[in-house]
Amino acid sequence: MDRDIESLFEKANDYYYNNDYDNAIKIFLEIVQKDSKHYQSLQKIAQIELARGNNQKSIEFYEKCVTANPEDANIWNDLGNVYFDIPDFDNAIRCYKKAIEVDDEYYWAYYNIGLGIEEKNPDNSSSKENAKEWFEKAIKIKSNYHPALNELGLYYLDKGEFDKAEDFFNRAIQGYKDYKYPYYNLSKIYKEKNQPEKAKAFLKKAIKCDPNYIGALNNLGILYYDETDYDSALYYYTKAIEIDNFYKYSLYNIGLVFDAFGQYKKAYEMYKRALDSDPKYKPAMEEKKRLENDYPKEIKKGDDIQPDDLKSATYKSKIKLDDEKEETISTSTTSTITPTDEIKKEQPVQEELFTEKFGRNVTKLAKDGKLFEVVGRDKEIRGVLEVLFKIKKNNPILIGKAGVGKTAVVEGLAQKIIAGDVPEFFKNMEIVEINMGMLVAGTNYRGDFEKRLKRIIDELKERENIILFIDEIHTMLGAGETEGSSLDAANILKPALARGELRCIGATTTEEYQKYFQRDAALDRRFYSIMVEELDRDATLDILKKLKPKMTEHYKLEIQDKFLEIIVDLAEEEVKNRVFPDKAIDVMEKSFSRCALDGKKEVDKETIKNIVGELVGVRFIETEEDKGKHLLEMERFLKERVFGQDEAIDRISNQIRMTKQKLDLKPEQPDGVFLFAGSSGVGKTYLAKQIASFLFGSEDKLITLNMSEFTEAHSVSKLLGAPPGYVGYDSIPFFSLKILENPSCVLLLDEIEKAHPEVLKVLLQVFDEGRISDTKGRVIFFSNVTIIMTSNAIGVTSSSLGFGDQEQKAELKLTEIFPIEFVNRIDEVVVFNYIEKDVAKNILTNLIIKKSLKIFEKRGIEVEFNSTFIDYIVEIGYSKKFGVRNLERIFEKEVMTSVSKFLYQNPDVKKISIISENGRVTVQKIY
Repeated sequence: MDRDIESLFEKANDYYYNNDYDNAIKIFLEIVQKDSKHYQSLQKIAQIELARGNNQKSIEFYEKCVTANPEDANIWNDLGNVYFDIPDFDNAIRCYKKAIEVDDEYYWAYYNIGLGIEEKNPDNSSSKENAKEWFEKAIKIKSNYHPALNELGLYYLDKGEFDKAEDFFNRAIQGYKDYKYPYYNLSKIYKEKNQPEKAKAFLKKAIKCDPNYIGALNNLGILYYDETDYDSALYYYTKAIEIDNFYKYSLYNIGLVFDAFGQYKKAYEMYKRALDSDPKYKPAMEEKKRLENDYPKEIKKGDDIQPDDLKSATYKSKIKLDDEKEETISTSTTSTITPTDEIKKEQPVQEELFTEKFGRNVTKLAKDGKLFEVVGRDKEIRGVLEVLFKIKKNNPILIGKAGVGKTAVVEGLAQKIIAGDVPEFFKNMEIVEINMGMLVAGTNYRGDFEKRLKRIIDELKERENIILFIDEIHTMLGAGETEGSSLDAANILKPALARGELRCIGATTTEEYQKYFQRDAALDRRFYSIMVEELDRDATLDILKKLKPKMTEHYKLEIQDKFLEIIVDLAEEEVKNRVFPDKAIDVMEKSFSRCALDGKKEVDKETIKNIVGELVGVRFIETEEDKGKHLLEMERFLKERVFGQDEAIDRISNQIRMTKQKLDLKPEQPDGVFLFAGSSGVGKTYLAKQIASFLFGSEDKLITLNMSEFTEAHSVSKLLGAPPGYVGYDSIPFFSLKILENPSCVLLLDEIEKAHPEVLKVLLQVFDEGRISDTKGRVIFFSNVTIIMTSNAIGVTSSSLGFGDQEQKAELKLTEIFPIEFVNRIDEVVVFNYIEKDVAKNILTNLIIKKSLKIFEKRGIEVEFNSTFIDYIVEIGYSKKFGVRNLERIFEKEVMTSVSKFLYQNPDVKKISIISENGRVTVQKIY
């Protein structure tokens, strides 16, 4: 749809939903002249002509519509409905069958075919059987489709099979409890069973579903007439003719009552009125003739009909309406139906707004004290009031990050309204929140959703003191939309919003506002944006203090104010990917919950730290003193596990100690950016694993990226996500997946020299700012991440060089490979020494052999090595060029493969000896 047509269509829709059909149809016709296949406009023209009563014109445009868009089952069904009303049942059935060809699960069409077959030959028994089959097909697709269930009930009712009929009517009620017809039909069954009280109760339930249901009103009058309760009968008959004063059945029945009273002139007049409505109505003809024969004088001399004789109010005071009490009807099925009014007159209850059924009345909750006190949002509340006070464009939309407190702003406004702390204009206002999911739920067939939302709009227009609140307002776009139709909640609301007929507050996140809401420019311009910023530390602390009484009351625990400060401080320092006050409230409530479950009497510091630690994946040391002692042990811990790299370990430990104590000048940056340079097998990756193990208690906190996978420019999308419209946009990128999940970790960028320059630019921002945004706008923080890069390309390691000389030489080589600004962001270039022979022997003894012994131990095998074995493996496995990896390879080849074969040959062995002699390794059984 081009922009011009789109703009015209929107304008026409505004007229359409304002019932200005003349202007609407002009624009729709203009669109069709420009684009003869614009089926949305053709459909709207058809609907307007139908509303005007021009069925043939409606059919003409519907036929054009299905030609332009033959794959829309809804349009075929709508066209069938127009043919049905003419009536042209053959064409109606043709259209319904076309709808089924398009969508074989379109159950409305199966039902409509059944109706068409019935109406075409109403007295034909084979037609009724055929129609029954179509109704059964409809409920096979949708088992609770109430219109089809009701028709099946009527089928069995006509056959006198009351139990089956009753079952289907009750199933129809279970499918939709406000569906009037099955209640009406159940009353017929109970009348036949001579149970008039139940019959009356079902009719009253039908009337409750539809107060203008004249058939039910008339039949209820008949039941009272049969009991000679004539005043009650007249009450219901007159209510029927107040709705339709040409309703022949009630006109005739009123005549019968006057006849019973001996008021023959009045009775005669009512029979005449029934015949005015239908000159061929036989019962009225017969009664009129009877009075003419039996009471010729009385029908001329008696009292005339007075206006009050035909008013229900005349009889209401004379009868006792039993809708003052709740009456329960039990049928033979398991369902229980309450037909009478559920609100007793002696206990008046304030009528619930229809809108409230789909959400909550925020003002009522504030009045009942069920909302938490809102702190620090006076500016935003004032902004909302200013927008609501406007005559036009009086709809504020609150925009901010998830958890920032957008809903709290609305709750704060409700609290101010209840407290009277608002201008006079707002003092009687109510804020009602609707949930779009609840609004859509239960709309089983086409038109239900539109009717429901239209009723809400009408209610809000009528009740000018209602402010509508829609949280997650972006969900309006597409809500209630059906296949082949662009009519959704947003398009239905637009006209009322534009004219200022209702006041609406929206709330959504910044990301969803930009992604969804702003794309609909027509909707966006109806709203005035109010940004909701993250609260600062002090305001968040105030909120926690306000929450404290309710928390202590609920959990039966106490908490000291100093611990509230710890919650705020830890949330601020550690939980970077969420915002205040949400993250602090979460930590507070979870701490209360855990302490209560553990049987503690108050919330303690240790629990708070554990909760925050679990959120971000960090082990907290109990005190700063203990933390300092732990960090001072870093060199010892690493040197016990990594051999021959003491200088590297010293420099790394110093840098990490400084950042972990928050003494670096830019604490928002990562906790150290290191480049480990050196040849393969010198321990670069192994040291990174040990750093993760020391800092976070597990090697699992090492997240590895092999930069050989990032050699192309487009590989940036693997880190941050693909742009909108490209393959992979919906996938979760690496940084969003791994760093958001592990905000405290060690990130290893292996073989960094292989990364594409575009990838390096992304990393440059991470090193410099400690944060980056992915393509969906999510901010990823690296302030608690230690970043280690490795490179084999800078081969300058030599034991003859001093460590400072190696570093200087390495940095010179770095500038040849990487941009100078990238090198400048690296905290430490750590050059790893070649593994010397004595170090290799140490590694073999303390790492490789110990690792193999653990493997054997798991198999229940004890192993010992002879004195010459270690020297032999070092001799043949040591390689200055390939480092430790070659040593491991030789050990595995010489030892593990030999042992593997030996164990297969000796499955019961418990202890073995591995020896080297004459230039080969052999395995011997000890026992």
